[in-house]
Amino acid sequence: MHLFEFMDLKTTPVSLKRLLRESLEFVLDANKYYDFVCAEIENLHNQHHYNQIIELGAGQAPLSKRLSEKPWTSQLTLVPCDLYPIENHYKHLQTSYRNIKPILKPIDFSKPHDWPKNSLLVISASFHHIHPKYKEEIVTTILKNGDLVIAEPLRQNFLSYMISITNFFTILFFSLFNYQQGWLKRVFWCIPLPIAPLIFVWEGFVSALRQSYLKDWSNLEDSKTTYFFQFLFFKRSQSS
Repeated sequence: MHLFEFMDLKTTPVSLKRLLRESLEFVLDANKYYDFVCAEIENLHNQHHYNQIIELGAGQAPLSKRLSEKPWTSQLTLVPCDLYPIENHYKHLQTSYRNIKPILKPIDFSKPHDWPKNSLLVISASFHHIHPKYKEEIVTTILKNGDLVIAEPLRQNFLSYMISITNFFTILFFSLFNYQQGWLKRVFWCIPLPIAPLIFVWEGFVSALRQSYLKDWSNLEDSKTTYFFQFLFFKRSQSS
């Protein structure tokens, strides 16, 4: 069963999607997901010596930002891209981070793309949006142009569902006490009706349910799974 997520719907308002993205980034920072993924990518880079790391389906490019802050990425190019690139945000990243070079045009990672040689392609916290019947085809397509990492911050287990429930209060806290630009819009989606918190809980439940598709790949070499996180590494075929 592939239930819908509001982030997948074109009818979901932009300001609501932004709040959900920012809240997710806040949660994943707090539970050290980005630290986990950055450390695993560093291990791969030490073995394979990549020239660039390309964040597919990047959204607001949270992983590229964290990677850019790591000393070992100083000689790497970090390339966030998305099917719906947030152009103003990507331009800001390009001017604020020395080695982030975003792609401003839409990139559909399910379609063939001629990536530079010696690239590591990373899909962080977004591959579960793909319908299971397309997963193997898409992985095969991506591996024609580079090595691939699929990382997810949830698993299909009891604790993931419980965390999703508690995130109702996390997004309320984030919205009410984050006084940066857009505060009124964030409050609008949370008070008086807790629209965003309820959707955030739903998104977490659906995301955890969708994690079953990764079980087929859980024994890949150089992959790592914790009780919360999943990090799967696919090596490009030498014949590609």
